[in-house]
Amino acid sequence: MASSSSLSSTIIIGIVVSLLCGASLHLTIASDPLMAIFEKWMVDFDPVYANDVEKLLRFEVFKTNLQYIESTNNQSGLMYKLGLNKFADLTNLEFMTQFASYTPRCKSTPSKYETFVSAPISIDWRSQGAVTPVKDQCSCGGI
Repeated sequence: MASSSSLSSTIIIGIVVSLLCGASLHLTIASDPLMAIFEKWMVDFDPVYANDVEKLLRFEVFKTNLQYIESTNNQSGLMYKLGLNKFADLTNLEFMTQFASYTPRCKSTPSKYETFVSAPISIDWRSQGAVTPVKDQCSCGGI
């Protein structure tokens, strides 16, 4: 019986610690001034997250991307400005994997035209039959 009550106590302590950690984490996230920006971004772009842990992960990525946007926009002499878009919660690797996947081109196969021969310096097209004899144009363009 002692081991059963000990196990129950351990489980209860574990639950209490988990709840306290979760509450602490929630307060930390809620007190982050960037959370309001993230929440507005979520309203605008409607991302879907599996759970709060994924939302927290996406928030951290979002903050990193927002810092990059702000630091880039603060540089002088740029002809452009960066802004938030629907990809703001993705890492560069995630974006490249999902939306900019690189597929190598087909390996080159030998072409039937790959054998090059040198061209002659001049060609007499008359002897090739490409030029016809002069025809009577009557009054068309004549003098």
